[in-house]
Amino acid sequence: PLTELLDALAIEIPTSAVGLRLVGADGYHAGIPLEDLFEGPVWIVWRMNGEDLPFDHGAPARLLVPGRYGVKNLKWLDEIAFVDTPHVSYWTPKGWSEEAVYQPNTMIVSPMDGMKLEANLPTRILGTAYAGGDPVVKVEARLDGGSWEEIDVEYVSSSPDTWVLWSYAFTPTEGDHTIQVRCTTASGARSSDEPAGTDQFHGYDGSMQITVSA
Repeated sequence: PLTELLDALAIEIPTSAVGLRLVGADGYHAGIPLEDLFEGPVWIVWRMNGEDLPFDHGAPARLLVPGRYGVKNLKWLDEIAFVDTPHVSYWTPKGWSEEAVYQPNTMIVSPMDGMKLEANLPTRILGTAYAGGDPVVKVEARLDGGSWEEIDVEYVSSSPDTWVLWSYAFTPTEGDHTIQVRCTTASGARSSDEPAGTDQFHGYDGSMQITVSA
């Protein structure tokens, strides 16, 4: 954690600090609020899967800010500075969210959209649900625009910053079928019923939908 590195270097956080300015060797920059240091926590990463961090993943060191999109997770970290006014990140003037907080969303990974299935043969629809630090507590599916029904959650990690894996049992009749899946979090937030989400600049918050035929 970054806080441990600061302690080891005897660097004190200024009392006037409200956030951090982060700069990469490529000139990219972003800001995060001070509370992320303690709530995340924020990590300095130099190894991945037991090996040195690859260059294309940000070696020699990158930042990992749980609960926030990649625009806050700087690669090739070159500078960290405390600031007494919030730093405006690179993408913010271009319309992207300054907070960049993960939005609840679902993904269907199998079967793929447009796939041909065998009629009257039981099929398992598989996918993920995720909402950053806000734990997913319920996953629902609906068939052909009908009512939502709660479905099975196959895997939930002890950390909320991990995908939830779900499955949905489905036996297709002949013809085309749409399948949509949504999720709800511990705070009550829910992925949008719009498959494409509501605002691409604030992160995908949609409930994925596919069409299959049998």
